[in-house]
Amino acid sequence: MTTVYLLRHGETENPEDLIKGRLDRFALSPRGKKHLKRAARQLANERVTSVYTSPLLRARQSAEVFKESFPKAKFRVLEELNEWDSKLAGKPNAFIKSKPYSFFLKYYESPDQVLSRMRKALELMVGENRDGAAVAFSHGWPLTLLLLDLEGNKFKYPLTSFPHDRLSRIELGGKQKSPRILHFRF
Repeated sequence: MTTVYLLRHGETENPEDLIKGRLDRFALSPRGKKHLKRAARQLANERVTSVYTSPLLRARQSAEVFKESFPKAKFRVLEELNEWDSKLAGKPNAFIKSKPYSFFLKYYESPDQVLSRMRKALELMVGENRDGAAVAFSHGWPLTLLLLDLEGNKFKYPLTSFPHDRLSRIELGGKQKSPRILHFRF
């Protein structure tokens, strides 16, 4: 059985409340770092063999927090864990409030595209960590889409994003046919 822990990157500094998208300038806030240290402590007794991260700064910094707790783990950047691609990155979040779903289809990577690459990332992590646990840092909506899919649920708009203080444990393989998913707050 393989265990994969999914986490959203830590809370970021975003005083202008901008759509972050794939902009790579948003660093972790002190509160974000504190939450991640707490999450790392929750996993202290796990045999974490790999830590994967989106290429964006906020996710890479999140993975760095885990390096202190898991110095023997292999660290790897996966493009598939990247944020939802959006042509609206850098615009105020207020710009998109109460827009219909059809609006997003023009400016965002499709949910099917996001889910396809997130599934690919999960398959890679499972294949590389048969004897240990993997930790993956990604972003709110991609993580939400993946978990909806794993739980047998369909995407529907509006989508509630994966919170910053949630840790999801996915157990795959072994005798069970479908993944076992547990959610924790830290």
